[in-house]
Amino acid sequence: MHMPIGELVGKLEEAEFARDKMVMANLRLVVSVTKRYHSYGLEMADLIQVSMRAARFCLHFWFLF
Repeated sequence: MHMPIGELVGKLEEAEFARDKMVMANLRLVVSVTKRYHSYGLEMADLIQVSMRAARFCLHFWFLF
């Protein structure tokens, strides 16, 4: 099953757009969650780093199934 180059490029651009949209949504989620715990005296940068690792793990786990 061969796909014309133009159609393949279009699909690749759609996939990149979807990936970027998902990354931004995850980042917004991470920031909103870290704002809740920032008041407990934890550093915002540390919370974001840990939350991003957790989000990446969840995404990897989701793609396995």
